[in-house]
Amino acid sequence: MDMIQAVIFDMDGVLVDSEIYHFEAEKLILEKIGISIQEEEIHSFVGLAMDKMWERVKKKYHLKKSVSKLVEEDTIFRVNYFRNVGEIPPIDGVKELIEAIKTEGLKTAVASSSHPDLIKTVLEASNLLQYFPVYLSGFQVKHGKPDPDIFLETAAKLGVKPKNCIVIEDSYNGVTAAKKAGMKCIGYQNPSSGKQDISSADLIIKNFDQLNMDLLKSLCTPKI
Repeated sequence: MDMIQAVIFDMDGVLVDSEIYHFEAEKLILEKIGISIQEEEIHSFVGLAMDKMWERVKKKYHLKKSVSKLVEEDTIFRVNYFRNVGEIPPIDGVKELIEAIKTEGLKTAVASSSHPDLIKTVLEASNLLQYFPVYLSGFQVKHGKPDPDIFLETAAKLGVKPKNCIVIEDSYNGVTAAKKAGMKCIGYQNPSSGKQDISSADLIIKNFDQLNMDLLKSLCTPKI
């Protein structure tokens, strides 16, 4: 039966309003190698796998370092940066939604483009780690967002078919990946994520108070 069995959350911009920290970290990283970048271009990186981000930057700015080296340096810098941020509160309403999902006996997971160490750091800083026994990083799959690999692998780890999963995303890259995976997707319009085209999502919300279990269940219920 096509019914909801699991909810998969993106992390940055969905569970926590951390994009502002990522933007700042990216500006600092790029400044270190002599690149001044516009805010609009940084917004285009939201939800994008880090290797794909650096492929773009390397090509555009003719960088000599390899993509793998740039990713390595970025990861070290970014993890240390977030460890110094301290407590990061969850986005309003998201913790209540997760608790309602858990009460229904549904499975939950995080699927994020961030490095595994960074995912754990942020989930601990927001006191959400306890809700996610499964979290997967774009570093752990062959192709990151906007390809569907991370969502398909997360569903496999949960033991759930893609058609029985709902993804909550805030970016074009994330929504695109979720739809390619054959999953239902809720697009969260987070102003901190910049102007993101999430029009292909099955449902678009502006805050988590708009979501309840009946609405979630209806997304995976076959229309008669």
